[in-house]
Amino acid sequence: MQKLVRLLYPEGYMVADDTIDHDRVIWLTQKYAPEHNVLFESAAKAKDFAFCRIDIIEKNGTEWNLIEIKF
Repeated sequence: MQKLVRLLYPEGYMVADDTIDHDRVIWLTQKYAPEHNVLFESAAKAKDFAFCRIDIIEKNGTEWNLIEIKF
């Protein structure tokens, strides 16, 4: 994750920037989401077939904003 992005969200928590184990990243995302308002390098899965790595998720009330970063 670029340093600039981390500066924009100093309260953010890095979930998993060094693993490609999809199930582990999903598990870590679920573990840390209740504790943090912003997560970096998280993941989600819909049913058993759609997987997504997310650069930033930001809690917005009861919903989450998904943010993709491009440089």
